[in-house]
Amino acid sequence: MSAPSVRLVATDACVVLALGLIATSPFHDAYGGWRWALAAAGGLALGLIVAFTGLRFRLGPWPMALALLGVYLLVGPVLAVPDIAPAGFIPSPEALRALLSGLIDAWRDSLTLLTPLGSVGNVLIVPWVTGLVSGMLAGSILWRSRVPGVVALVFLFSFLVAAAFGSRVTETPLVRGVALTLGLLVWHRWRSTREAKVNWPRRLGLTAVVVTVAAGLAVGVTAATAGPSREVLRDHVEPPFDPLDFPSPLSRFRAYYAANGLAESTLF
Repeated sequence: MSAPSVRLVATDACVVLALGLIATSPFHDAYGGWRWALAAAGGLALGLIVAFTGLRFRLGPWPMALALLGVYLLVGPVLAVPDIAPAGFIPSPEALRALLSGLIDAWRDSLTLLTPLGSVGNVLIVPWVTGLVSGMLAGSILWRSRVPGVVALVFLFSFLVAAAFGSRVTETPLVRGVALTLGLLVWHRWRSTREAKVNWPRRLGLTAVVVTVAAGLAVGVTAATAGPSREVLRDHVEPPFDPLDFPSPLSRFRAYYAANGLAESTLF
């Protein structure tokens, strides 16, 4: 398989960033703000760089996995744990410890903490890892596989993870689903026919038909399955006990004492 051209790599990278952000957009329902988008976009971009480096130097799976881990630890303090890293970006021992333990703990914490999550603790590790892994897989499939269309599964994976770790209340599931579907179809159509000498009016006409049919199917499926709320993982996870959520015995006694008029009564 011949190496892709610089133009194709640049185009693929831009499309992966755009579609990757659409696929991970359900994170916004749980995180709010913009830090989740910075973590996801940074992960996608750096994952693509790791994939291109692997292509350029013909690296195998294990060297690429080690490179991905190095990027995760080096850039993670600024994108994933800015509230823990000194000055918001220095890879201190505390930040590195949070990144390593967060590979397991962050998934649980993002489901048990109250939304919006923002950037508290290590919760940004979830969109950071999702973007990083998705970018590396997408780049590797596009530039090293003979079946680049399989990259759609990567975006489906990102979308499912973001939806599962999102919020049960969502605002624009229809727009997200249609945008992701149309983007994948148009991109795949352009990529598969970019070197073919065909009639442009015919190509545009066929593309318009395919896009219209796909948009109709996406709208129908989304309208049938989406609603004001949805099932997410946080609905099935019991938050850890927090004593601050409950009144202390002393405050309960004071409330009972005041509510029953005991201040003016002779008890003994």
